[in-house]
Amino acid sequence: MRDFKYFNNLRRISCLTMLAWLAMTANASPSTPVSCGDNLSVPGKYVLESDLTCDKPLKINVSGVHLDLGGHTLSCSSPELWQFPPASAGTPTNDLNKWISGIEVNFRLDTFGSSVPNISNVQISNGSVTNCHDGIFVYHTVNSKFSHMELSGNLSDADCCFARGLELLESHDNHIVNNEMMRNVQGLAFFYSDNNQVAGNRMAENLDVGMYIVGSVENTFSGNRSNDNIWSGIWLEGSDANKIIGNEMNRNGDTGIILVVENSDNVIRGNQVNDNGYLDILFPGGIVLVGAPDFGLPMPAGNTIQANVVRGNVQYDLVETKILEFETFDYVTPVACSNLWKSNQSTVEFGPADCFD
Repeated sequence: MRDFKYFNNLRRISCLTMLAWLAMTANASPSTPVSCGDNLSVPGKYVLESDLTCDKPLKINVSGVHLDLGGHTLSCSSPELWQFPPASAGTPTNDLNKWISGIEVNFRLDTFGSSVPNISNVQISNGSVTNCHDGIFVYHTVNSKFSHMELSGNLSDADCCFARGLELLESHDNHIVNNEMMRNVQGLAFFYSDNNQVAGNRMAENLDVGMYIVGSVENTFSGNRSNDNIWSGIWLEGSDANKIIGNEMNRNGDTGIILVVENSDNVIRGNQVNDNGYLDILFPGGIVLVGAPDFGLPMPAGNTIQANVVRGNVQYDLVETKILEFETFDYVTPVACSNLWKSNQSTVEFGPADCFD
């Protein structure tokens, strides 16, 4: 009798579990298919059901949009369409209609450059964007996530603009995780974008830098691989209080990590920065901090560079220097050290004698 009651109760529990699962399935909202040029202005789930080649961007202009590319690829139809200004224009027109990304988040031509309300809780995942100006362009967007995307082969007219795999402008508190950004002009770019988490991404073989960070503060870059880019693994310019921790920045053409003018309170710790500088472009080295105080461009100061492995770089492993002459890019040793260099594993350093322990 006791065994019968036990199995009877077990059956009841199983039936209740099945009914709960069926209720959840019935109430789950289906994903809406998307097409070229769609403007997603209603919160909800959306899906790309096949590969698309588009002459207009897919737009997200409202909070709460979750876009799943379903493993498919969104391509831009013609490289000429993305030239800015268009090749046929006799005079540059700054026609933003010709500066189109594969996916645009909260970007509207009529409000660009003005005060735009933020949108939030946008998710884009699980697919590819290629052959566009930017793969994904994100403007005034917060608390959102971009993951498991391949953003590669996005190029533009070299005389005009830098095309990126993913670009954030004035966008904060976002998560950028487990993406690949390869063979663009730049892999990832931040402009005046703060408190973002960038983790587990791969930036490789980009024609300029893997990551380009301008005027952005308190971002964290961890566990990324930014290798084999033509210029640098990561370039920081006028950016403060960022954390660059536990990344790989190897075999880049000029520098692994470079801080250019007036960067402060950044922490660069526990990175692998090896075998950079083979193209000898400007400051071939592993970790390079450079300013031009004689020209009103302050030195990077108050940064901590600690416990990095920095070896086998073509000219120098660790560099703290100032530009003496812009035309020839001659550089010299500053009088005193402006940053804390501690416990790094390196072989050849260039900088003030009191810099490197």
